[in-house]
Amino acid sequence: TAKMDFVGILLLILSSSALIYGIVQAAHAGSFTNQTSIFFVGSGIVSVLFYLGWANYQKEQAVLPLSLFKFRSFNGSGLGLFMAGTVLNGAMLLLPLYFQNIQNMSVVMAALALLPQGIGMLISRGLTGKLTDSLGAKYVVLVSVVIAFVGTIPFYWFDQHTAYWVIALVLFIRGIGAGGILMPLMADAYTGMRSDQVPAATIGSRIIQNIGSAFGSALITTMVTADATTKIHTFAAQIKAGKFHVTAEHLSAFAASHVLALKIQAFQNGFLLISIVALLIALPTLLLTNKQKKI
Repeated sequence: TAKMDFVGILLLILSSSALIYGIVQAAHAGSFTNQTSIFFVGSGIVSVLFYLGWANYQKEQAVLPLSLFKFRSFNGSGLGLFMAGTVLNGAMLLLPLYFQNIQNMSVVMAALALLPQGIGMLISRGLTGKLTDSLGAKYVVLVSVVIAFVGTIPFYWFDQHTAYWVIALVLFIRGIGAGGILMPLMADAYTGMRSDQVPAATIGSRIIQNIGSAFGSALITTMVTADATTKIHTFAAQIKAGKFHVTAEHLSAFAASHVLALKIQAFQNGFLLISIVALLIALPTLLLTNKQKKI
């Protein structure tokens, strides 16, 4: 019987916990350069390095053997799951904020506004399993990320005047794409493995997914916050310097309108980044299973 790898488990817990906590703190601080994030992310990286050394020594007895990374599907799945954190979790954090800050919706209405995306995800998830079984994960994920891109990139042009029915249609399309990404990636992680390797692969893929989710949320939050804050501070300095020739009675309305425009730009840039990452998921997807080869 295999012995429990207590040292490996401890190192994985330390590394994943430290990385996730450091990344979350970056989101709260609006910067990856705050001392807390640097310390915990640094500690997490050191723990990962220690684990690599330990796993190399333990070989197949390690809780997450390095031999798993010889499987193309496991590598493609891991990279895809990490990047999906930005496309899925990052967007799910940004969309409600967009509805509240740009569309002036209440918290409840912002939640209801996301329903079209949820409906799209439900529809696609019902088909994803069958398509993955017949075609393989590669084509299912490739098509899904393209659909997710098509359903995200329009937000780069959306502003406070965009009609909700247009947003709802785009969200529905995005939901169809988003619903077909995670399940095939997770399922294909085990392709070609022996049954005794599956538990370790499950641990690895879940750790990668959790860290990717935290990183994606923190990346989008930090980028949008920093972008908006920098632009608003610059605008405030320009007003103070008298760069804009606006009368005192119109200054308040002018400032409010300009600040809203700067916030919209920050949100648009955030959605642009999410769209780009959605397309980049296509790269690790090339490592996934293609069952059409067997036909």
